[in-house]
Amino acid sequence: MNRGFELGGEVCEKAKCSSRCKNHGDHCNLLWNCSSVNYNCSMNCEGKGCKQTCNTGVEVCEMNLECKGDDCDQTCMANTCKLNCSGKNCKKQRCLKEGGLACEMDLECNGQDCEQICNAHKCNLNCSGRSCKKQKCEGKGDVCEMHLECNNQDCEQICEAKKCNLTCSGKKCKTQNCTKNAECNKRWNANDCTQMFDGHSITSDSYMSNIVTSIGASTIRVFTTKISTGDETEAYSEYNNSLNT
Repeated sequence: MNRGFELGGEVCEKAKCSSRCKNHGDHCNLLWNCSSVNYNCSMNCEGKGCKQTCNTGVEVCEMNLECKGDDCDQTCMANTCKLNCSGKNCKKQRCLKEGGLACEMDLECNGQDCEQICNAHKCNLNCSGRSCKKQKCEGKGDVCEMHLECNNQDCEQICEAKKCNLTCSGKKCKTQNCTKNAECNKRWNANDCTQMFDGHSITSDSYMSNIVTSIGASTIRVFTTKISTGDETEAYSEYNNSLNT
């Protein structure tokens, strides 16, 4: 049985929040704040192979991690999550509470493939560095904001929220996917892109996009500026799903 501690007349279970690193000498600082209403956690870590976790029952969880080696990850099941990871080997950030209020993620990815997954009603995902790979909003929430810097391999952004705002920059942005009936706004800058709308795709070998907007995937509008030739050429295309019905 996990032992708790008394604060404000409530029993707070320390095991709800944990912050551990691989090496004994690595630094971790974990603070709890428990009142009659909320149980909050704040943790700061610096080291190798660090794992930070907030379990169900926590109201607000803040994680800050400087990863100095091995794979590091942050997992949050609190109602509100704020996750920040910087350094060499940040790998995963996950907000997994179905129906959670909000989740903010900032990840500096310089070691290997990195991913961010959010199930909250409101998600804000940011990934920068050499090896960002995947961003996903899975919880069918209200709003999902994604910003991804893609420089090393094919990257993808997948959104199941009611409103999706997706931005991808770098050399290898590959796929931006919004589910049916979502309001979807997309911006990208890449050499090879596939834009997915309810199973239909638009692919271009080299372009920059000002914006792609789709509601319910019935109409897809793409406004691009070609960059593969010396002269800039504007192109406008429209795909109407009703042609296939």
